[in-house]
Amino acid sequence: MLLLGEENITEQPHPIHDDYVYCTGPCPKDGHVNCRVQWRKGAGFSNAYSKLRTCFGSEDALNDAYWFAYDSQVRGDSGEDIRHALNWVAGFTPEENAAFDYVKMIVKKNWPITCVEDADYRSVFKHTHKFSYKRMCMILFLLGEIVEETITEQLKNKHALGIYDGVTRGGIHYVGFYVSYIINEGKGKDGGERLEINLLACAPMPATDAEEELIESESGNDEPHYAAKFDAETMRSFIQGVLEQYGQSIDSLLIAFLADNTEVNRKMAKDAGLPHLPCHNHTVALDVSKSFVLCIYSS
Repeated sequence: MLLLGEENITEQPHPIHDDYVYCTGPCPKDGHVNCRVQWRKGAGFSNAYSKLRTCFGSEDALNDAYWFAYDSQVRGDSGEDIRHALNWVAGFTPEENAAFDYVKMIVKKNWPITCVEDADYRSVFKHTHKFSYKRMCMILFLLGEIVEETITEQLKNKHALGIYDGVTRGGIHYVGFYVSYIINEGKGKDGGERLEINLLACAPMPATDAEEELIESESGNDEPHYAAKFDAETMRSFIQGVLEQYGQSIDSLLIAFLADNTEVNRKMAKDAGLPHLPCHNHTVALDVSKSFVLCIYSS
């Protein structure tokens, strides 16, 4: 749509099938004066994409033309709706695009999943396609598997910094664990080198194997339990379990830990044989507090 220009697209009925409507537009390739791009309305843009790829000579040439048009629109040189262009290039249907936007708002803005069935959300959402709560849950579960597979592949043969922090509520220890690493290291910015920071887990810490055995022996309850204590062994067990989900381990992936200066964190890093990097904003806060106390005392 972006390359053709919405104002240049016309609709016309099929000469035989009355219920078919076809869209046609002029080919944007220089010199293709009498060339037309045609596709059936509501059936996607695969035919239009194939036609344009042929006209431009290759997929790379077509993508270059698209991104040139995209940049022009971002600069304000074009009034076309970029959403239609993105749908066309990616092969999205309107329904898929609506699902994508719902997922984006749920993940980035922390919308409740039930928003997809909420009448107020639907009334202000720009898409008309409707989704059920169960279907959106299924989409998110499948998306989670895809993200996990992608991160697992990216972490192969990498060295990363483990970053984590936690909070205790109601006797349950919750921990968020990130890894920071370089993709395409040594290839420079033009070669795709960039810093990647992935959140691998944000969850309550499960009980260690020793804790589970003790609980089962005393209560007979063999269901999974949360960690009853917060110590270096429990923390290390949690991080090791998280990394194993991504085909890694502390020894194979991590080169250091970045966390608060508590004794638990320092001991965990020492037991793992890795450096512990202090959290600098906490360190600065402590230094300022000490300086303030010293100033008061001196006065």
